[in-house]
Amino acid sequence: MKRIIPKIGKCLIGLALCLTSTFSLQVVDVQAKEETNLALNKTAVASSQEANSVRPSLAVDGDTTSRGSRWGSAVKNAPHWIYIDLGEEQSFNVVKVFWETRKATAYKIQIAQTLTNAQTGEGDWQTVKTFTDRPKTLTDEIVLDQMYQARYVRLYIDSATAKDPDSDGSWNSISIYEMEIYA
Repeated sequence: MKRIIPKIGKCLIGLALCLTSTFSLQVVDVQAKEETNLALNKTAVASSQEANSVRPSLAVDGDTTSRGSRWGSAVKNAPHWIYIDLGEEQSFNVVKVFWETRKATAYKIQIAQTLTNAQTGEGDWQTVKTFTDRPKTLTDEIVLDQMYQARYVRLYIDSATAKDPDSDGSWNSISIYEMEIYA
């Protein structure tokens, strides 16, 4: 009898450790999925670009701070837009925009399942979040009201000013370092 109890105890401890490590691995996997930027290195298309050095693809390269890695719209009045092709329908509820300046005065996040013309961005866009003022900070974490599923996600700038409210600079374009999308 004395030998059976220690063996049962060891088995129960082993089972508990096995269950604990299995549970921990599942938690880590969920966290890793939640922290995956769905837009990273995906195709980005914009309404315009100021120069090849500030092309749309630089807004999904993972660099959130470098002036040499950003999308800059043509120098003209809004509207301006940039969309990300996620490659397939994905579920998400957070869009992060890393603005170079806060010149956008009205903007929105839109989604689409399909596009009729990928180069011009024509499609049945659905607006899922609207802002009628400038971004409060240069790092704009936009939490959507619910989880959405879409292949295309667009930042659409309805209006902007040439004057940056945070500096003496004035240039009639929009510039973002990065656009990220998360579940």
